[in-house]
Amino acid sequence: MVAAQVVTGLQTLADTASELDGPAVISVGHIHGGEAKNIIPETTVIAGSLRTLSSETRDRARDAIEHTATNIADNFGATVSTVFDERAYMPLYNDPAMCDRARRAINAGIAEETVLEMDAPSMASEDFAYYLQRVPGAILWLGTQWTDGDTPPLHSPRYDFNDDALAVGMGAWLSLVQGFSRQWRL
Repeated sequence: MVAAQVVTGLQTLADTASELDGPAVISVGHIHGGEAKNIIPETTVIAGSLRTLSSETRDRARDAIEHTATNIADNFGATVSTVFDERAYMPLYNDPAMCDRARRAINAGIAEETVLEMDAPSMASEDFAYYLQRVPGAILWLGTQWTDGDTPPLHSPRYDFNDDALAVGMGAWLSLVQGFSRQWRL
């Protein structure tokens, strides 16, 4: 019962991002407690992920997660211990100058209507964020949506890569190499 209330509390926390001063995605992907269906477990482990758009919001979200879980556990006479993986994904920051350079290079190399800019930041997590903490850069996503509109998400067991995207992707990368080579006289 306590674990269910904690999960509900964490979802409510993510839905009311005003407390965090920024959007956050709090996902619970694993709950394990006990081994038998008729015995209340002594301990339960809840694991998940946290994604934010800034390190400041991430710190506030961590505090809020700990506060929420602790308060719920206290109400049931239980205890809670929160552990955050310091290696978890950092927010990804695209350098505006590098985005502009990449956009110009790709637009010069392939049809401009194939390049779409996102209207809002994405809450996806990405390893590339670690590179961008050290070196200015920008990430681009290759659209793989099927024309019939039935495209399962990337991490879905139904996902099927759209091979038609390969030509566009190769063209974009060749344009980037050529554009950056000219800009930096490589």
